[in-house]
Amino acid sequence: MKLKYLTLSLLFLITFACGENKKELSDNDHSDTVQTRAPNPNPVDIEYAIFTDPALTASKTSDTRIMDSLIQYLNYTPKGADVYISIYLFYYKPVVNAVKTASGKGVNVHVLIDESRNGKEKNISTYRQLKNTLREPSTLQWVFNDAASSGTEAINHEKYVLFSEVHLEQGVAKNLVFATSHNFILNGTKKAQDAIVMTNEELYNVFLNNWKEVASRAQSGMKDFTYTIKNVGDSITVFFFPRRGNGKWDGKNTILEQLDKLSEYNKDTIRVLMASWSGKSGVKIAERLTELQTKGVTVQVIARSSSSDAVKSALQKLQEKGAYLKVINTATQGEHSKTMLIKGVWNGEMQQIILTGSHNYTSYAFKYNNEFLLRLKNSALFSAYWNNWIKAKQEF
Repeated sequence: MKLKYLTLSLLFLITFACGENKKELSDNDHSDTVQTRAPNPNPVDIEYAIFTDPALTASKTSDTRIMDSLIQYLNYTPKGADVYISIYLFYYKPVVNAVKTASGKGVNVHVLIDESRNGKEKNISTYRQLKNTLREPSTLQWVFNDAASSGTEAINHEKYVLFSEVHLEQGVAKNLVFATSHNFILNGTKKAQDAIVMTNEELYNVFLNNWKEVASRAQSGMKDFTYTIKNVGDSITVFFFPRRGNGKWDGKNTILEQLDKLSEYNKDTIRVLMASWSGKSGVKIAERLTELQTKGVTVQVIARSSSSDAVKSALQKLQEKGAYLKVINTATQGEHSKTMLIKGVWNGEMQQIILTGSHNYTSYAFKYNNEFLLRLKNSALFSAYWNNWIKAKQEF
């Protein structure tokens, strides 16, 4: 039986996923819990979502539950198991230390860390620490995304960790995917974030193949990356960016393609909690939401004040058409989620859709960056995402 978000009391990480964590933490605080007991040999399936608490992030107060959960999984990964990390910003000391500890006890840790744009300057201390401590066959690679013409502006913006095996009190969890909006940084704990944690062999292999593809282009050739869409059963789809083919962007917008599947507008509802909007791609998404609002769709959007002026203008027009719009002041409030929720007649059927991952509504996210977008149809996690959006609306 799947372990859902609302039944996390069955998991060892209840304190982190559902409990209150109101103290302001420093980079040096972390749990050193490392498993020493023999594992329960029974297999266990996991499927749940974690959110930083909007009541805390609305005032930029740290909520470390997502990072704490990641650390616990690293601590409970056994010797000989594999961990694959693909990350943009990585300098949160508790996670750095957990990776070093895992490698020290014999876990095979494979890390891809961004060195493009701001990445190398901010990540260099972590890179040096891991280079000096990771033991073979663990690996460490800079990712220099050269897809943009300038050669420095594109980034590896992915944020996921794959565990071949984790030994929990409840049993052995295999092929675990930890996919999140959260960079591994202290500042990220002060922002609205989400993570999906799921044991699924096919999904694990889909992400692992992406990891290997990015690794193969870590220093050159990202401009020739091929946009990939992978279906896992009939309810999970992962989109891997940049959206390129034959060495160039195909000019299309994956978010618009999802919105184009709506048909009975008076029955449709859209909720958006999106960190970054910019460029023509961001404007087009705002314009499409406005068009849908005028056709009868109920649209509600939470965005950041750091959006481009063109996007702000487009969102203002959306509000003028009757949509709910809340613009977060990034100076005092923290938001980093990249989520769209759709409830309505989608692709000809009444469905509930979660769109989440690392993907912002920016032109760079489509054209150049390594990103992932995870789409879940009619998932048991939808209510958790819906309720989190409502709480964000109340708190921000």
